[in-house]
Amino acid sequence: MSLPDSMTREQAVALLATTPQYIPGPCPWCKATTIKEAETRCRPMCMPCGDYECGTPDEAPDDGGLLHQRNSDYDALSGYLWEWLAFDEGLTDTPPTWGEDETA
Repeated sequence: MSLPDSMTREQAVALLATTPQYIPGPCPWCKATTIKEAETRCRPMCMPCGDYECGTPDEAPDDGGLLHQRNSDYDALSGYLWEWLAFDEGLTDTPPTWGEDETA
């Protein structure tokens, strides 16, 4: 997904509603793409049950197959809207502007 170069608050709210928070993506540590791969590649935890620690966020969806990572587009939109909240609450005098630095 490609985010626009300029955006209003209303456009960001509408776009955030249709942007998934997590997308399928490999583990940043071991590069596994499935849960089964991560079980054999990721960092083992010192637990008797044999659990493993994976670079996939705990809040990510578990569909029983693919690993998921946070969506950078979702995070950029969310951050932009948090900046608007800070402006609305009087924490800053400058309204936020959407730009290149938001998606970096």
